[in-house]
Amino acid sequence: MVDNEKKASTAETIWNDIKDRNIDMFALSGAKVSDYCKPVEIDPSRCFLLFKASAVLPALEAAVAGKYDIEIADRYIIVSKAKGKFGV
Repeated sequence: MVDNEKKASTAETIWNDIKDRNIDMFALSGAKVSDYCKPVEIDPSRCFLLFKASAVLPALEAAVAGKYDIEIADRYIIVSKAKGKFGV
């Protein structure tokens, strides 16, 4: 028996974890990360997101605080697994 299932990349795992998280955007209740961000395949070890409004950055940071690191580069928000206290 051959296992044909592809293992999800780190980027896919991060997206699957954050896409349905609630975020506080423009005082609208029920907003989710997937309403304002779309994943783009660039680096399988980090999740690159295109975003509709720059205001999503602080809302996303609050939604994933402690579990993921957020940075912005060019036109992408980059989400990666949080490093430990000392960068490890």
